[in-house]
Amino acid sequence: MKIVRKTLYCKNKKMDMFLIWDIIFNDDEENNEDNNDWEIVHLREQHLKINNFFENVVLFYSLTDFKSHFRVQKNTFEQLIQTFGLALWDNDDSPKLPPAKQLAIALWIFGNQEVYRSVADRFGVSKDTIWRCVFNVAYTLEQYVQNYIKWPEVHELMNIQEEFAAISNFPGVVGVIDGCHIPISAPTEYPNSYINRKGFHSILLQGICNHKMKFIDVFTGICGSVHDARVWRLSDIKNAIDHDRDRYFPQHSHLLADSTYPLSYYMLTPYRDNGHLNNMQHNYNTKLSKTRVIIERAFGMLKGRFRKLKYVYMYNTEMIPLVILACCILHNICIDNEDELIDMLENGNNNDNQIYAVNADEKRDIIAHLLF
Repeated sequence: MKIVRKTLYCKNKKMDMFLIWDIIFNDDEENNEDNNDWEIVHLREQHLKINNFFENVVLFYSLTDFKSHFRVQKNTFEQLIQTFGLALWDNDDSPKLPPAKQLAIALWIFGNQEVYRSVADRFGVSKDTIWRCVFNVAYTLEQYVQNYIKWPEVHELMNIQEEFAAISNFPGVVGVIDGCHIPISAPTEYPNSYINRKGFHSILLQGICNHKMKFIDVFTGICGSVHDARVWRLSDIKNAIDHDRDRYFPQHSHLLADSTYPLSYYMLTPYRDNGHLNNMQHNYNTKLSKTRVIIERAFGMLKGRFRKLKYVYMYNTEMIPLVILACCILHNICIDNEDELIDMLENGNNNDNQIYAVNADEKRDIIAHLLF
């Protein structure tokens, strides 16, 4: 579970980035206004802030209102504070706010499309502090990613196969994979590289999930113009599988993917429908689709809960993968806590690889026969 990034998130450079953000904050959302007009600047400085909103209002929300605004249950929020509170507080670069308030601000940003100025006014802090909270929470979550997004152990994989088989009798499935476009504002550098085949700017998120829609691997940070198959080849999980296939796919198990991915022994894809598929092949495709749809629902749940991912406006594009990863971690924590939302659904050996590529067709045909 990795994010593609440069040196932005190195700890010793974080404060430098915050200083850059301070400059950005003076211009974002207002770049069409005359910043030399003293009266306009003076008016901006008179923004009314809600005093002690978190302390006097949020902490007294009903359970329903709390979940509606922060997109997690109150007990999930409390667990997050218990788990990450000390790390949020001890970070030298963290904003000087209590961990609970930092987390509340970050969750509000992740869960809504509200502009940063409005969130700053709501919580009675500056926009710079909002960004510091978002960065500190996301950065802290990333440090614990291995605890929350990880490939299952062998005994867990056996149970996952049984659960997937219960959907449409498709055997041997340990996960389903797909790519998801996270819409973003046009970057200042190389904007055309981020335009995907649908015509909007995006960053790709590759996800593999289990039957519970819980991510067992994610890979993000690649610009939207890159094809899903290439993202797969670039991902760390692909490299890990090539070096130890049996660890990831015991007893001839496999992932299910759509036709944008390459067929392999451990990744089964649909038969390409050229108009001449037989009944057995049609049946195979139908059952694969019914099983694979779990990953699409997982992405829908992710974006439904963390609505910022429906459109991410951030001047610094390199920050976006960190936010995406943080949301994926929180997604898994919520699933572990049975924290649901009603409105959320919106380099291996070349010869060896060739052998598996040949056997992949045979394996698919065998499973198609079993399903028919």
